Amino acid sequence: MALLEMSFQSDVLGFEQQLAVILPDPRALKLEENGAPDTDDLTVLYLLHGYHGNHLDWTRYTMLERFVEESRKKIAVVMPSGLTYYYADMARGWKYFTYIAEEVPLLAKSYFHISAKPENTHVAGLSMGGAGSVKLALTYPERYATVSSFSGALDPVGRANKIDVIAPERAAHYNNIYGDDKQARIGGAEDIMHLLDVAAASGKKLPKIYQACGTADFLWEDNLAFRDKALSLGYDLEFYQEEGVGHEWTFWNSEVKKLIDRLPASAI
Repeated sequence: MALLEMSFQSDVLGFEQQLAVILPDPRALKLEENGAPDTDDLTVLYLLHGYHGNHLDWTRYTMLERFVEESRKKIAVVMPSGLTYYYADMARGWKYFTYIAEEVPLLAKSYFHISAKPENTHVAGLSMGGAGSVKLALTYPERYATVSSFSGALDPVGRANKIDVIAPERAAHYNNIYGDDKQARIGGAEDIMHLLDVAAASGKKLPKIYQACGTADFLWEDNLAFRDKALSLGYDLEFYQEEGVGHEWTFWNSEVKKLIDRLPASAI
């Protein structure tokens, strides 16, 4: 297994970005006729970090590498950076959603020749990354087999509209992301609760949702609201709660282990 870190110039963002990628040992893979490793059947996981994080968080603060290694599965894990911009196409700023949804998969497929098949593609994240993951899966349900959210910020527009009270020091930052008109944010492309309705009405096959949150997490109520609405709309959703757990890496370490264990992937 290899852990790679790459820097590149993003055409979407207009400046240099980084990716961390976990790949299986090519010597353990089947070979194509030309002798190159056959990566078409790799299970691909796009794994997003939380607020204040970066592309190295999952490998710094969890045992992700060990979990992938011990799983003995053909898994590629792609971890991009999203800074603190909620993986959004900002009202004033950069197009981070377009970057995550379009450019990152294109680069991953081009550089590492990993599968583009929806049945092999999964997305997950924690906190802000949970929001980004769910937004990807609801905006493009045809691209992902599953989505997993750990302590996800699953009502970012609702929280942004209350930021003057919750954390007034972040108000200008959230206005740059979502715009100044609070009413216009509701029902838009960044409103995950609204996207539940849009995807459910699309007629497309919807990815299975796994959602986990601790009962002492400050995002607990948002997670309950998302769960209840998704279930009412007929989504295939599995919900896990852990009593007394807050917003913490011990919980996310446990959850990413469970994610690797349940990912459908052939053995190395």
